[in-house]
Amino acid sequence: EPALGLLALEVVRPQSVDLAGQLVAHASTVRQALETQLQLHKLTGDESRLTLLETDRGIALRYQCPHTAPERVRICLAEIHMAGGYRMFRYFDRDARPLRVDFEHEAPPHASAYRRVFHGAERFGQPFTEIVFDRELMSTTRRYRDEELHRTLRELAQCRISRLERGQSCAEQ
Repeated sequence: EPALGLLALEVVRPQSVDLAGQLVAHASTVRQALETQLQLHKLTGDESRLTLLETDRGIALRYQCPHTAPERVRICLAEIHMAGGYRMFRYFDRDARPLRVDFEHEAPPHASAYRRVFHGAERFGQPFTEIVFDRELMSTTRRYRDEELHRTLRELAQCRISRLERGQSCAEQ
């Protein structure tokens, strides 16, 4: 399926993607969910980088894929990260729409799938791959949230990252 990166997330709920998804599901605000995801991105095992950029008007979640990956892999990973970012914003606000969704790659043959997912906000051949939203969304809260559970999950995630980085268990540290 050429649009696999865009379609894969349509059947995935945030709660079903292990610890990282649980952290988003129990975050109090969009800002907390984004910052947690950026800090704990190492748990995905992906060598890609996500960066949050803020201006007076908007926020951008920028994705940088290793350029050593084959082009089709880079396109698929860009699709997954941008569609995933969009899904996360919509988890907090069902009506959230991106101001724009930029992709470094040129329009693929399956560009119509992008229009369906991003509602025409997609642009190709851009300097960066990023999704941009109105800055006001950062303070959007979830009606049902559990800050204590989020704190506990975050500690568990930090422990797992430490283990990955040092090759030791938390108890050994």
